[in-house]
Amino acid sequence: MAAWVHPDVAEPITPVLPMGQLRNALRHPVRDGHPVAPGLVLVGDALCHTNPTFAFGASLSLHHASALADVLARAEDPATISVAFHQAVGDDARRRFEAVTAEDRDRARVWRGEPIDPTDRHSSMPLFLRSVVYRVAPADSAILRAAVRRIDLLDPPEKLEQDIALLQRAGDLFNRMRDSGMFPAPAPPRAHLLDVIAA
Repeated sequence: MAAWVHPDVAEPITPVLPMGQLRNALRHPVRDGHPVAPGLVLVGDALCHTNPTFAFGASLSLHHASALADVLARAEDPATISVAFHQAVGDDARRRFEAVTAEDRDRARVWRGEPIDPTDRHSSMPLFLRSVVYRVAPADSAILRAAVRRIDLLDPPEKLEQDIALLQRAGDLFNRMRDSGMFPAPAPPRAHLLDVIAA
């Protein structure tokens, strides 16, 4: 990163700016095998924007830049370039979008007071990964490796979700750590909080 942020190389052109109106978005520049706009290549957030708290954007953009360079080295026709680029990155972008959207959806359900247990993978796999797997990962090298590979998108997002043995291992470890008092007490139920606010 030093080459990107060193003052002799990179100079900020604005002050720090807030972000707003952020939405998960996946665009579809190729429909039925044909580009919507031949020669137009959507790269990075222009193709797939996800909740920035997941920090998927930098790796997405670097992946797209590399894929586009490969495509441009092999093709010149604008339509061919658009389709080839989509074939190279489209599935990966869809997987990222679906993973982030699923977690955001379940988090919103919790905020609405729906009965979701984030420590039960059958109740919400995305919240289980966030609340259990990522939380215990530092205590187990196999879980840590799988979690980091998912977070950094070295593996497809769904790979960890499909490793039932590892998820069970993480759940067991979480229960042992929780029972030993290593985690703070869970938040009180929503109904209790509403009663306290109303009092």
